[in-house]
Amino acid sequence: MPVPPSPLAAAASAAAAKVLGPSRRDVLNLYRSLLRIHAAVLPAPQRALGDRYVREEFKAHKDVPPAQADAFVKTWQEYWVHLARSRALSLARRVMSLLSAWLLLQGGPIGRDLDEDTTQALSEDQVAKLDDLAAAARSASRGGGDDETGGPLDNK
Repeated sequence: MPVPPSPLAAAASAAAAKVLGPSRRDVLNLYRSLLRIHAAVLPAPQRALGDRYVREEFKAHKDVPPAQADAFVKTWQEYWVHLARSRALSLARRVMSLLSAWLLLQGGPIGRDLDEDTTQALSEDQVAKLDDLAAAARSASRGGGDDETGGPLDNK
């Protein structure tokens, strides 16, 4: 069974990391992961631009003081997380779109009708909003568009 490091050794290791900055291997792994996520997320023109920018920035910051290297690595890690989240959101939207298309091909409706008790409990304002939503959904299923704000077009 391995013996955990002593608190003194852990403190010395943390102090050394502050003095030495991120390891060369960690920086190289971050650089490679940035290029991989660019390949996965960005279209070709943006990928070429992004890869070139990453390469130039990593070269320019090759011999910076440890504190600056830490900030540099942290900033690029945050950028990587941003791209990874964007990719995950994009994939989730694609899955939902494919699922909706599959349900339509199966002939099954998407959603369900409200039961009688729920319908009776709605206020006039809620009924009006529900009617507007139903009209917008019908318009969208017929290929209707959206306005600049992203909301359904008013056909009034």
